[in-house]
Amino acid sequence: MKEIRRYLHRRPELSEQEYETTQFVCELVDDLGLQANVAQEKRGVTVDLDSVGEVSRRRVAVRGDLDALPIQTRSTAEYASRHDGVMHACGHDAHTAIVWGVLAILNDLQKVGITCSPFRVRAIFQPAEETSTGGKHMIASGALEDVDSALALHVDPTRLVGTIGVRNGRPYDVCRYDQRRQNGGSFDGGVRRGF
Repeated sequence: MKEIRRYLHRRPELSEQEYETTQFVCELVDDLGLQANVAQEKRGVTVDLDSVGEVSRRRVAVRGDLDALPIQTRSTAEYASRHDGVMHACGHDAHTAIVWGVLAILNDLQKVGITCSPFRVRAIFQPAEETSTGGKHMIASGALEDVDSALALHVDPTRLVGTIGVRNGRPYDVCRYDQRRQNGGSFDGGVRRGF
């Protein structure tokens, strides 16, 4: 996962321009022997993975985002952005790698016959999170069809390495999310700053 994250970190793409990132995710999914479903406009990907044998009746989606920000990197690390004025400053490269990791681990466990319980998972690799248009884009592409619940993630530099945090309600104190269902669900509601 580290190498995937670093590959993406070197090659960030702005919202509405995630074509190479989408293609890279498709290649990673293909390497797992799974079927990548490319969203409209060739930006964004969904991947379904169902347990063999008995299958859960509920499908859980796990979402990560693909886009980067229009910020100039100051890093001199080997994996620093190669695109002038664009960088993954918000962790979306890590989110993409983590969602791929979920697929890879479930796929590997299933291949060796180790699964805790029946499952139906959909990985959603969402473009354009930073412009708040990617959720609608993926919904229009069918990403939430047959999905009963969804998990999103965000890296948090205040957490110790190897730990996770779970929040109920508002994800961050600086925002208030209007949770609205549109066409069966929503990824990003209207964010109101300054709350």
